[in-house]
Amino acid sequence: MTRSVSIILHCQPKPDLLKQVQHLGKSLGLQVKLVEDSTKIPGLIAKEPPLALLLDTTLPKADEVCDAVRGAMVPVDVPILALADDTTELFVDQYFGWGIDDLVAADSPSALVERLRALKEAPNAAIPPLRGVALIAEKEARRVPHLRRALTKSGFDVQVAGEADELLRKIKTTNPVVVIAASTVGDLVELIPLSRRMEELPAWVITAPRRELDATWEALAGLERVAVVNNQGPPDAVLFETNAVLADSAPASIRSDRALITSAVAYRAAGGDTDDLGFTYNVSRSGLFIRTLAPPQDDEVWLELRPPRDRSRVRLMGTIAWRNTLSSAASATAPLGFGVRITGGLGDAIERWQDAVTRLANPRFAEIGRAHV
Repeated sequence: MTRSVSIILHCQPKPDLLKQVQHLGKSLGLQVKLVEDSTKIPGLIAKEPPLALLLDTTLPKADEVCDAVRGAMVPVDVPILALADDTTELFVDQYFGWGIDDLVAADSPSALVERLRALKEAPNAAIPPLRGVALIAEKEARRVPHLRRALTKSGFDVQVAGEADELLRKIKTTNPVVVIAASTVGDLVELIPLSRRMEELPAWVITAPRRELDATWEALAGLERVAVVNNQGPPDAVLFETNAVLADSAPASIRSDRALITSAVAYRAAGGDTDDLGFTYNVSRSGLFIRTLAPPQDDEVWLELRPPRDRSRVRLMGTIAWRNTLSSAASATAPLGFGVRITGGLGDAIERWQDAVTRLANPRFAEIGRAHV
């Protein structure tokens, strides 16, 4: 089933915002459907999937709208594009934790039109190559559809289990390559080694509350191919750690020292006049991956951002190494966006960037970092 040339807008009563979105939609040949009753959105999407859902983050229960859309049985995956009054990192962590795909400032029509144009021009996403079974045992039911989506889009056959006994049975019957389990699913110190006494040898990604990340990691420190991730972070954080633990058994040549962190990035084509706003997904000493529905078409880019846990910005130059768009998602192991290889910087920018990335305490914790604002 193909997507229609329409978008759904769910927002507070904001005449200026509605007028702006309708104007942009008309300029792109898109019909804008304003839906005030959030309970109708999943049904509308199932009946006629739009190019995107535009979601006003100031709505009292905007996160529940994301849960309802991701939990509904819809024939086509629909991106959620958040419209925010505040795009500082403090709020961005929260919005991506809802399961959105991209975020733009509500007063930035140029950014919105670029994303809508990219969605309109993109063909339907291809089916990714199968990477094996990912078995989810998540205690918080609302998280399961978000995790299922992130992992399915990356090529995993997602199965779901309950408590420890059922989880062990499903490990034996489904032969997963990775198990994503809540820290409360059972005694993990016993459960993980027990799962590996079978013929199956799955990697494990454990989801735990932020305040319990240190303790959970310390309890599991003696176990190999195990990662710990914030259970309220973006669903793609689990995908990041899944890729990392699976790479632990891969040849050294394809491993990396990337760290997961969310930070605002102003980017533009080299020599361009106007910045767009994206958000880092992961960083390394030599590059970074930036979330956006509309990656730049130029290969050379200029970036301005704060290095991890630094108070002041740096300006970097880079080359786009790869783009993950709706049309290239068949090989996706990351969210939509683009990867940049750093090639230069202003002043001591490269040294500051590399030092900051190196100082990240323990990137395997996958705690979504908060840059200073």
